[in-house]
Amino acid sequence: MSMEANEVKGRTCHFVMVHGATLGGWCWYKVADLLLKAGHTVSSIDMASGGIDPTNADQVSSLQQYNQPLTDFFTALPSQDKVIMVGHSAGGFNLSFTMEHFPDKIAAAVFVTAFMPLSGTTLSDMISEDLMLLDSLEKKFPLWEEPVLYTAKNYGSVRRIYVVAKEDKLFVEAFQRKMIAENPPQMVYEIEGSDHTVVFSKPLRLAEVLIGIANICL
Repeated sequence: MSMEANEVKGRTCHFVMVHGATLGGWCWYKVADLLLKAGHTVSSIDMASGGIDPTNADQVSSLQQYNQPLTDFFTALPSQDKVIMVGHSAGGFNLSFTMEHFPDKIAAAVFVTAFMPLSGTTLSDMISEDLMLLDSLEKKFPLWEEPVLYTAKNYGSVRRIYVVAKEDKLFVEAFQRKMIAENPPQMVYEIEGSDHTVVFSKPLRLAEVLIGIANICL
């Protein structure tokens, strides 16, 4: 379905975008522009030490601290409002944490070639082979030690959607499918020809998927 058709038929909603490791809310600019032109509202949040957030990554020692900007956003969100959360890569931990704490404010959580951890999983559990790579990057990424914890009552009440990037060389498709099999979401979409940074390689297709999700979930 074309973007034009979705603009006419789609329902407007509020998308909350969560970036992955070493990036910031800025990375969503292409997708956000397409969603805004389709009449939606978009909030792209910088996690602690991400984007232009001034926090020093070395001072971020917990997922709760890393997620604080997102927690502040949801705390200020009017109680009657519901959003669609979209997380990329390591942002899947942020989605999981926020789903547990604000389930009534989330209509759906979309994991875009993102970590979709089981409760009790730590970040180190999932990226242990890549710790040296993360430490060598120009912009540091905080590494917290405690596991993400969630319940069927809260986290489990939020509709989950996974978006598979078929040509991802970082989170290869087999890894994405393993997470899907271990923690099955309600829906799975595929984006052909996309590398790990779907927001840059296939922004139009990702925007189309998100608009379609809004039509279903709201």
